[in-house]
Amino acid sequence: CLEGATFNFDLSECTVDNFIAALQTKMTTIGACAGKDAWREMLSLIDGQSDSDVRDRIEGICAAAYTSETVEFDTLLDKEKQFVEEFFDGGNKWNYEVDEAAGPNLAKDASRITSVDSKFAGDTMLPFPDVHNFEGCELRAAMCCYVAARDVDYEPEDNSDACYMDFSKS
Repeated sequence: CLEGATFNFDLSECTVDNFIAALQTKMTTIGACAGKDAWREMLSLIDGQSDSDVRDRIEGICAAAYTSETVEFDTLLDKEKQFVEEFFDGGNKWNYEVDEAAGPNLAKDASRITSVDSKFAGDTMLPFPDVHNFEGCELRAAMCCYVAARDVDYEPEDNSDACYMDFSKS
């Protein structure tokens, strides 16, 4: 029933299950598809032989949707790979610099972060940097923690409890 049909839908996260659920909902608006199973119709549409064919095709569609909007992390920061590695290791000037009168200016030196946030973060997939810290990181999530204020006129954010880590247990 999907042959020749055109449609689109938005997904909060493109997964096989979300795709099939959205397709099933969309099929209720296509007369010939009402009451039919979305998975079986996808199998027929792609001329697949097995469930893995459908899964592979949907995963490819999802990957393609994200691929065109991905920008490499090093390019985003406009820094060399070594700088990015040192930042995530906690050992470069962006980690230690503190704004002081007539001294270093972190707001200026790291202004690229604000630019990236305003230009890309709302609608672009920001990839994890290619650094050793994230090898094997299945959750693909990270949190930055700072134990002191970066501006001498302000108190630090109260995130030290959330950022405490016993490295002997990691």
